[in-house]
Order: sequence, then structure tokens, then C-alpha cells
Amino acid sequence: MLLEKESKVLEKLKVLSVAVDYALKAGRVWDSNLYHGGMYNCPPIKDVLDFMETFHALDAFVYGTCAEDNLFGCDPANHWTIQVGYSESAPKAWEGDDKSGYCEAYAVVTYNRKGERCVRIFGIPEAIATVYARLFFTTRLDGSPFDVGFHSSNGIVTEV
Repeated sequence: MLLEKESKVLEKLKVLSVAVDYALKAGRVWDSNLYHGGMYNCPPIKDVLDFMETFHALDAFVYGTCAEDNLFGCDPANHWTIQVGYSESAPKAWEGDDKSGYCEAYAVVTYNRKGERCVRIFGIPEAIATVYARLFFTTRLDGSPFDVGFHSSNGIVTEV
């Protein structure tokens, strides 16, 4: 059972790795701290805070490794919380074309880097968001049903 859950997490990481590559090429990535405070090297970006205030996670899981890595191009860390969902405060330049009727999805990746709680947010293109939804949800992003089962990550930390 645990091996099956780890396999699902790895599948999700593969799909999101493709999404972040597209987001980086399109300039649809934000990196920021999440908290104010004297111990942080830079304050949070206001647009990131606005985005997070209206972010709705549809899926969330934790991924961890024994050694430091840079998952999705984040600074080196060894544990990341990954959430996939949508936000009413997403940048207009990141939105989809509305031709398909599906919502654009976003990934929010939080991690702890040298005592700083950092976040990387990136847009997921509609085609990749649809693949993600088909693989891991029972409904499309617009709420209409798929004939596939949702496999929750159940908060699994996968160590590779």
C-alpha cells in the first residue's frame, strides 16, 4: 500500500516538473519568503501574499529526501509541501484563454531554506492541468466528472 502511494507522489512530481518547465519559459513563476521578520533576508512579495490569501488547494502532499535537492528549481532543501489548486488573485497575465472552459491551475511549493519559509508559485498550463486532473481527480477542473478515481496523497512523505 505504501509503495502504491509513493508511486502516485512520484507520478505527480513528474507531471508538475513538466509544468514548471513551461512556467519558467513563460515567466510565470514567483519565488518569495512567506513571512515578515528580522531573521529573513528579504520580505515577502505583496503579490504572493495576495495570491495566497485566495488560494484554494485541490490536492496537497509532502515530498522529502535524505539529501538536499532543488525540487522544481527551488533553493536546496530536503522537504517540500506541494499544493495544486487555484486562486482568485492570480496575475491576469498567467490566466488561461477560457476557450476550454477549464480553470487554470497553480502549484504552490513551500520549503524551509536555512530558517526561511520560502515559496515557489507557478502556473500550470491548461493542458497539463487537465492531465493532472484526469490522473488524480474524479472531476475536471471545471467540476464536470471524469470516469477515473481520485487517489489522495494522504500526506505521504516519500523518501527516494
